[in-house]
Amino acid sequence: KQLLSDALGDHLSVKMFGAIGDGVTDDSVSFQSAISYAVGHRSFLYVPPGVYLTSATLNIPGSLILYGASGTVTRKTVILYSGSGIAVQVLNPTPTSGVPWVFRFYLRNLSINSTLGWNVATIGLDLHNVSEFEVKDVLVGTSNATGFGIGIRGALDIGVLSGIIPAGNHVGFFAAWMDEPLGPIVPCTSVEICGASNFFNNDTPISIAGLVDSHIHNCWFEQFKNAFLFDNALSPAAGCVVHNVTVDNNGFSGYTTGAYTD
Repeated sequence: KQLLSDALGDHLSVKMFGAIGDGVTDDSVSFQSAISYAVGHRSFLYVPPGVYLTSATLNIPGSLILYGASGTVTRKTVILYSGSGIAVQVLNPTPTSGVPWVFRFYLRNLSINSTLGWNVATIGLDLHNVSEFEVKDVLVGTSNATGFGIGIRGALDIGVLSGIIPAGNHVGFFAAWMDEPLGPIVPCTSVEICGASNFFNNDTPISIAGLVDSHIHNCWFEQFKNAFLFDNALSPAAGCVVHNVTVDNNGFSGYTTGAYTD
């Protein structure tokens, strides 16, 4: 194998680890190998145009910039998940007192789709105990046939979702609290969702439990039941009830119940 650090400097490609991207070959092992190497060597990881079939969860255990090919709104880079769990999970599997979470995760320019559809309790992207993040120009599901039970699930602290398009999921984005594994503090999700983020044909585009100091703006919601579901009953502590959330400059079309439910 060529010396990866000499080949692309700080930028690696999943194809250097054997990923095919033809939509038929199971790329789970090679894709995971690329992620593990990139996280361990603090490298950027590029996913070239193609459809990368995965049957197992892609686990991202640490800081990473993962990006696909820029271009059309439908995205040239697709992760096609055939399993019944989580397609992509960002989670520190061995938290310590010094590093309890995943810090600085960036995901850009790709689609995450399911082969099972939205009636299965799957998750497209799980950001679990992640701080200082950006998810930009990412599609999760494109229709009910390729959507997930939950498009994006976040237990987050400080970050931005910009230009995301969760489509065809039961819940487009579920915001929860960070379940701090090392102490009594329960940090709450603080995010900005903005910049032409479009939520199409989701039963509930955004479901919120434990969201504070956040801003949802300049988004479009179409064909849904309730655009926002705020549920403080799910919050684990008084400090994590939904508060200081600003919702403005959003567009709504085709809803069956209402824009807001609490």
